[in-house]
Amino acid sequence: MSGPRAYALAVPELRGLVGATGTLAARVRALAERAYAPPAPQVRDRLGPIHRRVPGTPVVRPDDPDAADLELLLAGGPVPPDRAAATWRLVETAVAGLAWSSTALADADLPPGLLAPAGLALPPAPRLDAGWCPLDRAVTAPALAGWLQGRAGWETAAAQAGRPAPDLVVLGGPPG
Repeated sequence: MSGPRAYALAVPELRGLVGATGTLAARVRALAERAYAPPAPQVRDRLGPIHRRVPGTPVVRPDDPDAADLELLLAGGPVPPDRAAATWRLVETAVAGLAWSSTALADADLPPGLLAPAGLALPPAPRLDAGWCPLDRAVTAPALAGWLQGRAGWETAAAQAGRPAPDLVVLGGPPG
C-alpha cells in the first residue's frame, strides 16, 4: 500500500464491501478487473523460451489480489492472514472507485485520536492504517481544510444519487 489517503465515502458503504451483493458487488468486480487485469503480453521475438521469464510477461507481486481474494471479500468469508494485504488492496481499490473525492496525506496530517477503527471484518495487514470519522469532525485537521471545502458538493451529489452522506475514510500505510 502507498502512504495514507483520505477518501470522502460513507462508512456504511465502506463496511458494505465485505459481503457485498447485487449492484455493489458488480461495481466492485468491475473496479477490480480494471485495476488488476493482467496486461496483454507483447510478443516481440520468438526467443522468449530461452529466457527465465518471457519478455512482456506481467510480474505478479505476492500482495496482488486475485479472483479468489475478490470472491472471498464479496462473500464476507474469512480471509486467510497471508491474503490480508491483497484483500486490503482490493478494499482500497473499491473505496477509490466509490469515493466522492480523495487526497494524499502525510503521516502528521491527522491529529491523534481523530479516527475510529474502520470496523471491517478483515485481518490486519502489516503497515496498514484504516479508520474513519464524520466529515464535521475532520475539519479539526488543518491539513484537510482545503480538501474539505468540496464537502457540500459531495453531500449534495450523494443525496441526489440516493447514497449516504460521506464521512472521512483513511486507508493506507506509512510512505515508503
